[in-house]
Amino acid sequence: MNNYWKKRKVLITGGSGFVASNAVNFLLKLGADLTITVSSQTSWEKLKKKIDKNSKRIKILKANLLHLPEAERACRDIEIVMNFAAIDGGFNFKLENPADIFSKNVNIALNMLEASAKSNVKTFLLVSSADIYIQTNSLLTEKSPLNINYKQGINCYIFAKLASEILAQQFSSQYGINIVIIRPTNLYGPADNFEEINKMRFIPTVIRKAFLGKEPITIWGNGKQLKSFLYIEDFLQICCKLIEKNVYGRPINVAGEQTISLKKLAEKIISLSGKPAKLIIDSSKSVGFKNRVFDLSFLKSQIGKVKETPLETGLKNTICYFKKNLQGFN
Repeated sequence: MNNYWKKRKVLITGGSGFVASNAVNFLLKLGADLTITVSSQTSWEKLKKKIDKNSKRIKILKANLLHLPEAERACRDIEIVMNFAAIDGGFNFKLENPADIFSKNVNIALNMLEASAKSNVKTFLLVSSADIYIQTNSLLTEKSPLNINYKQGINCYIFAKLASEILAQQFSSQYGINIVIIRPTNLYGPADNFEEINKMRFIPTVIRKAFLGKEPITIWGNGKQLKSFLYIEDFLQICCKLIEKNVYGRPINVAGEQTISLKKLAEKIISLSGKPAKLIIDSSKSVGFKNRVFDLSFLKSQIGKVKETPLETGLKNTICYFKKNLQGFN
């Protein structure tokens, strides 16, 4: 892997976010030359907690990717674009901001694809979502039915991902860009979002509540719903291997093979935190997907089996990051 990435000119969008900041550190170790975009509101103080911004192989651009000229500026002389920039959040955030989530995510994807085409970018990594599948307890393959229920406000994020997949495939067809489309499941790890409460996912929420102790940890449904969680470094290794092996053109499920119920996961986090957090199971609320298990046979056929970080190890690393930066999350 090192030989492939050494001195490759890679653009990573959304550079201060959870996935992108980890991607920066991961690709620096592989020897890539990086350009990263961050929003104009991003503080250097926040950025230096997540990445080595003093590295000579990082160029940092403050850019609004909703403006095509700024996307074009970011793509100049770039070989590979990893588009991690996105507007996302928790359940309530999606319900309250459907128009912004849909329009901004589609516009970011469109601008980045247009800018990539103009700059003759060779490869474009499009991050879709495993949430696009319909609610079912069956094994989810890349051919499973997709969720097109437009009446639910929360689906704005899903529709944006579907639209972005379609856009990417059309740009590939017309301009010859090599498009890698991935549908990842729940990612977790250091540098996750512990600050914006309405945008936090399950694991950061439980860790934050366990340590701050200001309110109980509540799980909707019966807590028995099974989920798979993938450690961020495992995810990035998969992304890089897919690009190296030229796996282009069709969506690919990217998930962890370890599954765990939300109740057991919360209990494990509480135990690892060493805090006397209170856990509440609220069966009056929607259970969502009871089980979400993904067929990874196509992924394995392309890149082989990827060594997966044990869940407990990944959780310990994530908790360690939170504890190190605890003062910034109060």
